[in-house]
Amino acid sequence: MFTVAVVPLLTIVCSGVVSAVVTYKLNSSKQEQVFMRSKLEELFISVHDFCTTLRTYGCRYLPVMKQKISYNDALDMEIESGKESWQRDAFRKSTMLVTIYFTDLQPAMDELFCVRSDMNAVLQEHKERYKAGDTDGTPFIEPLMKQIAKLELVEQHFDALVKKQAEKIG
Repeated sequence: MFTVAVVPLLTIVCSGVVSAVVTYKLNSSKQEQVFMRSKLEELFISVHDFCTTLRTYGCRYLPVMKQKISYNDALDMEIESGKESWQRDAFRKSTMLVTIYFTDLQPAMDELFCVRSDMNAVLQEHKERYKAGDTDGTPFIEPLMKQIAKLELVEQHFDALVKKQAEKIG
């Protein structure tokens, strides 16, 4: 008689424990999914802010190259735009999110860094020539425009990879 009462009682207790464990796993999995998705959204926005800042930075010197404004005017615009803290933070935040949460996106981030380096090389060479007295920046317009176009392609590639990450997360 004792076993008749114990077996149903054990069944109820075990099913309750199993139910609690399954519920816990499902909730923690859902919370992790929501958390990772929010980090991916932050990454998406940060990368776009970074690319916008980089594009703006490059385009700011096109009028100098075309001899429509002075280099000092462009520097004044640069100083004024540098007051926006989100512009500086976009690069750091993008790097941090990739390093901590999305390491498989590091090659795409490296592509962005390469474009930034190549663009800076064009701008640096133009700056050196300008300081030496050669204010005709026409030879630098095409290389700079190529880097800006490349940035657009790299940004689109990054977007596609982020979309794949979102699909993995669910």
